Amino acid sequence: IRSVIECLVTRPFVEGGCDFLKAPTALTCTPGAELAELFLQYTGMNCQGDPWCTDSNGGPSGAGEVYIDVTDCEKAGFFQGTVSLDDTIRINSRGNFLCPEITVTIQEVDFDEETESNNGATIQTLVLPTTCPFWTLNEDYGALQLTQYTSDIDGIQTTSAEIFMNFAVDNLGAFGATVEMGNIESPFGSGPPPGLPLDLPRRTRASLLEQTATIDLIGEGGRSFDFSLQLDAVANTQFGLPCDDFANYTFTL
Repeated sequence: IRSVIECLVTRPFVEGGCDFLKAPTALTCTPGAELAELFLQYTGMNCQGDPWCTDSNGGPSGAGEVYIDVTDCEKAGFFQGTVSLDDTIRINSRGNFLCPEITVTIQEVDFDEETESNNGATIQTLVLPTTCPFWTLNEDYGALQLTQYTSDIDGIQTTSAEIFMNFAVDNLGAFGATVEMGNIESPFGSGPPPGLPLDLPRRTRASLLEQTATIDLIGEGGRSFDFSLQLDAVANTQFGLPCDDFANYTFTL
């Protein structure tokens, strides 16, 4: 048998998996960089005195649901839709913003299905530069907080990542085997794999445990995550020969 540990990054997309997941190296986007994407979490906050933020009708004031419309000088629609508290919106520049600013209009929700438009009162307006170094991770821009950005110089910079772990077993032999015992060590939960003993036909793989986790990345550069999988099995033959395997995996932010 062979013990298998797989690690994938499900958000943001990181080619090559967890081995290439890194803590942000540039909280603020590099001057002159061209922005490709912005991810903004709706927090419900009112303006904090910044000249590019204007509250009206009492401001968001923690409203649980709002309608957000994002446009630019060309009236291009980057986002339109209803957003709940803590939801994240994605603004894609389609390669590079053509206008020096985007306008974010936040309204109360009063959506008309017939006209496909929202008629709620405007409660906050943001006029935000599309240039660097204006944008900084974890900074508040009115009722929005920047959680991730991508630029041509900085690449993907994000405050957190979601990972998927799969602990599995391969039977590479010509005979079936029974996995009798095992142990998983993981920062997200350790212990014996569920479902043992497990009969495993020849030349097949079985997943023993899947884990998902969100990792905070800010200030975590150099932090390591260690995983291991120990399995003990016997061959399903008249002799019942024992077989075991151990795997470990580490990635460093």
